[in-house]
Amino acid sequence: MQLKELIQKIPGAVLYGDGNTEIAAIELDSRACRPQMLFACAKGFVQDGNCYAAAAVRKGADALMTGDPEMLRQETAKEGG
Repeated sequence: MQLKELIQKIPGAVLYGDGNTEIAAIELDSRACRPQMLFACAKGFVQDGNCYAAAAVRKGADALMTGDPEMLRQETAKEGG
């Protein structure tokens, strides 16, 4: 499914980047990310997935989903992204 199709199904979602990116799976574990995956930067009780966004991209994730875009920008800037 193309990212732009997936985004249409999520109320309030905003797309930054290429909506034609093919997404085959959604992953919550940055260590398991591969190409054609969207990493969902979920905030838990102990860990914040936004802190692992750069790691997910290094593993091959083609897209990121976050509820905290500013935190995501800060974390990826720390990693040089």
